[in-house]
Amino acid sequence: MFKARYFQEYDFLHAHGGSTPSFTWKSILWGRELFSRSLQWRIGDGRLVKIYIDQWVPHHLTFNVQSSPCLLVDSRASALITASGHWNVFEIYSLFTFLEAELILSIPLSCDTGDCRIWHFTRNSRYTVKSGYWYALEFQAQMASLSVSESSSSSSQQLWKHLWKLKFL
Repeated sequence: MFKARYFQEYDFLHAHGGSTPSFTWKSILWGRELFSRSLQWRIGDGRLVKIYIDQWVPHHLTFNVQSSPCLLVDSRASALITASGHWNVFEIYSLFTFLEAELILSIPLSCDTGDCRIWHFTRNSRYTVKSGYWYALEFQAQMASLSVSESSSSSSQQLWKHLWKLKFL
């Protein structure tokens, strides 16, 4: 139903809001945006990851390169990897700030596999509804301009923590 109404000519990732989107459709698009903001690339051979565009550097909550571009904007991470499958340390230190270079060099390479997208907010890099929910709460708190009293926010968080710990069969 949503495809017929909102994105007949596109795939879901490129769908637009339309002229009069329903509340449900706007919520789905918000969830899609939130999800795509929190995906990070795991570097394999570096062929798919664009250095200055894609999210791959393990900064807190933003996985993008912050340094000014020194290479072409659409350069791939493979340009930073040597033929033997290791990071080109000299090149990385010359192109990025010291902190960013250290973050990049801390990323393990697995050149025998391709690049893949991972969910940053779980230990196993897999999305769970629980981790998505907690990220959404954190994101919403950062974006909210409404002031909520400290006590109601705290009691609400306690309630959700309790609910997430419940065991169901």
